[in-house]
Amino acid sequence: MKKITFLFAISASITFTSCKKSYDCSCTTVVTTRVTQFFTDTTITETFNENKKIEAGSKKKAQTACDEHKRNMENEYGNFQLNSPDYSASASTSCTMTKQ
Repeated sequence: MKKITFLFAISASITFTSCKKSYDCSCTTVVTTRVTQFFTDTTITETFNENKKIEAGSKKKAQTACDEHKRNMENEYGNFQLNSPDYSASASTSCTMTKQ
């Protein structure tokens, strides 16, 4: 009598799907420059708008990414405070985040 052994291999895999949500981070930087020449004040206002799509698993993570986008815009467009009797510049950045 022969002894027959059967080996069974069981394979299982678990797939986790993340439910990432899409957000839109819309930032605006307004740069105001005042120049005085020949006793005349001239004010120049420039507006820079940038939208960034954010994919995140939570609103908190999306807000963190939007805050980073705001800092990047502040560094790019408003990272100067030059003041002299004839020239001054200031900038402010604001952002809004909406769920898509």
